[in-house]
Amino acid sequence: MVSRRRPMADGRWSVATRANGYRLSAIGALLTALTLAACELEEIAIPSGEEVLIVHAVMRPDHARQFVLIERSWRGHNDPADLDRFDLPPNSPQLPLVGATVTVSNLDFPGDPCGSAVVFDENAPGLYQSPGNCPTMRPGDRLELEILEPNGSTIRGTTEVVGLDSAWVRGTFGAVPLGSLDSLVFNRDSDTLQFAVYSSHGRLVELQFNRLDYYGNLSTSGFDRSSFLADTNDFIMPGTTLDLLDRGEGEEVLRAGRRYVMTVAMTDANYFDFVRSQNNELTGRGFINHLEGAIGVFGSIVASPLTVDAIGDAKDPREGTYRLTGTIQGVDVDATLAIYQRHQADSVEVSGFLREAWVQDGDFLGWIPWDPRGLSVDGTFVGPDWDIVVEQPALGVRGDRPGTTLLLTGTWAADSFQVAVKDEALTGALDLGVLTAVKVP
Repeated sequence: MVSRRRPMADGRWSVATRANGYRLSAIGALLTALTLAACELEEIAIPSGEEVLIVHAVMRPDHARQFVLIERSWRGHNDPADLDRFDLPPNSPQLPLVGATVTVSNLDFPGDPCGSAVVFDENAPGLYQSPGNCPTMRPGDRLELEILEPNGSTIRGTTEVVGLDSAWVRGTFGAVPLGSLDSLVFNRDSDTLQFAVYSSHGRLVELQFNRLDYYGNLSTSGFDRSSFLADTNDFIMPGTTLDLLDRGEGEEVLRAGRRYVMTVAMTDANYFDFVRSQNNELTGRGFINHLEGAIGVFGSIVASPLTVDAIGDAKDPREGTYRLTGTIQGVDVDATLAIYQRHQADSVEVSGFLREAWVQDGDFLGWIPWDPRGLSVDGTFVGPDWDIVVEQPALGVRGDRPGTTLLLTGTWAADSFQVAVKDEALTGALDLGVLTAVKVP
């Protein structure tokens, strides 16, 4: 038994006994000994795993050319010569497999005019491309992939070609067949998308939303695309649906003021297993693989797209449609801007459509005349301050400018206010002019 003095809350001292003091000391000594022993464990180098080939090949009967991507898995280290050869960063997860012989055969069409086995050409390291419109693919046909590696090993896989007879989307706007219109205006706050997909062959419906960037291309940002899987041919999606995998509280799949390409795709069973399974990092199991001699996917998919302009209900007096008039460097401007706030977590983010003619003569400083449907732009509302960023493409035929970034700034007012236009791409943020913004009823 051991005793010691300790101070009390009122400043006096008391004597406390600790009958378990020696026991605690013994436990501490034991832990110390175990820690020292752990430090003396022998370090063992884990050998590199076996190299695995990874194949991504999804046949698209709705596309003229088909592609097969073949890579070698990372084994913990890479040959510096390979990294230099393919201009890859150190410890790149995959390396392309070059020099392979890749063929795809239609097993159900012996008289295929493309030939019994269509040879894919390697047009980039590890990326193999078919001739135009080959192989022939009809709904229900079985295709066989064969890859002959330079070392003589063979990779095989089969898939069934899917067929998408038609795909429809319904809402208050009526029933619209996908692929039939240039664009569809959809109120994400008050409407619901109802899909009906009719297919002769297929296993899974995949629904994708990809935002179109300023140049009309699909955006590469993770916040600008969402994907959903449906094991049924009829399903409903509210316009307010959130993609819970983006940001902490989820990201709006359709944000008002943005243009999207909505794609409905029918896939085969191989693609279905590919997207619904994944590899466990600890056990290496869980991924459903249908290839022989490699892992990955050899599948089939056919898709039908539709462009969607998402709008919304105004929930803030700063939202709405504004007419912008004035001059920029002596050039007349008469445009409209429909602006919407992101309705999540008191966000200050806004998006909108800049429509009509940005410049009436269609050519200002070498910029591309804007699409009359309007560009989708982003910005912020911070109190009364209004900042809109416009990525302005340049005229490709002139090629003297790659495009620029314009900044439209102003202090919002209910009736009208001034909007300054600056060219952010130029040194010193060149002032281009001032426009007047008037809200349209």
